[in-house]
Amino acid sequence: MSDRSEKIVTLAREILARPEPESDHGGQYSLKTVALAAMLSAAGASGATVLALDYARPLNRYEKIELIALIRYAADTQHIEKDSIRDAFFDQFGIVSLDDLSNAQMNEARDYLQKRIKQNASF
Repeated sequence: MSDRSEKIVTLAREILARPEPESDHGGQYSLKTVALAAMLSAAGASGATVLALDYARPLNRYEKIELIALIRYAADTQHIEKDSIRDAFFDQFGIVSLDDLSNAQMNEARDYLQKRIKQNASF
């Protein structure tokens, strides 16, 4: 668990361990409940931010190598130059290089190249 997560859990435990002050809140939430909800909301937002950043991140070296290998294999199965497949791939995704692809597009990129491979593969 990260340091931030541990701090949130520790703070939440401390808040829950404190006794409630005895007063009529008139149907309003207690300070303890509001503080706990705020902490849980912050923790959830932090996790969502991490997921969003990973989703939008550029491809890493290994993902690019995987796509390059699929492009070459598709060219081999179709008996054409790899530049032709690469150019069609770039046009399909509206990019100039693999650096322009995001992690969010990786599955779609794989699917596109695998379909190109299956079109002419004779196994």
